[in-house]
Amino acid sequence: MKKNILCTVLSGLAVLGFVGEAVAQPQINRSAYFLGGATYRHELNPAFMGERGYVSMPGLGNLSVGAQGTAGVGDFLFVKSNGDLMTFMHEEVSRKDFLNGLPNRLKMGFNVNENILSTGFYAWGGFNTIGLSIKSNTNLSAPDQLFKFMKNGVDAPEGTRYTVNDLSILSTNYAELALGHARQINDQWTVGAKMKFLVGLAKATVKIDRLDIEATPDAWKITPSGAQAFFQVKG
Repeated sequence: MKKNILCTVLSGLAVLGFVGEAVAQPQINRSAYFLGGATYRHELNPAFMGERGYVSMPGLGNLSVGAQGTAGVGDFLFVKSNGDLMTFMHEEVSRKDFLNGLPNRLKMGFNVNENILSTGFYAWGGFNTIGLSIKSNTNLSAPDQLFKFMKNGVDAPEGTRYTVNDLSILSTNYAELALGHARQINDQWTVGAKMKFLVGLAKATVKIDRLDIEATPDAWKITPSGAQAFFQVKG
């Protein structure tokens, strides 16, 4: 029997409405969306109702880590002849094999979601969820010259010069309190809504317009230009 699902997410004062679509967050395992018994499926779509109630505590809850970018894991991890994995810095990985696979500019995002305390239960005519979690989002933008320096180091007797332009890192960290309710209207319709309260914890921004690197057999000299760093911690 096909069911239509309506979900709404309220985040602060912003209201987003979706019909028949999942509200997908990058740090959640999207494959759980298709698993009927998945406990945390409501995080992808608040209209999904759990098969049973649950309680989650620190260390026993839902910890998820995600990454996305213009390069994949296979660009930094390589397989040895015996089947073991090695990083791009390993001596068995040639410079050509590593550097030829990189884009001119690498952009990567890292997401961590730690579920501190959450519960789901049936009451008030439907399925209710309460969740407290800590979330961290970090984005990196760097040119391939940075990784050439890491891999090649000093590759000439007289030394090697590298120029790294537009290097930036942005990290935001916040706490989220989410309250959700879902109920089945009839055999074909299930509706759900979730309200989220966000509290900023810390934010860090690092931006360097240019790094001039002079690597010699005796010393490394790194000269930054237009460097800016900003750190903010909510009290």
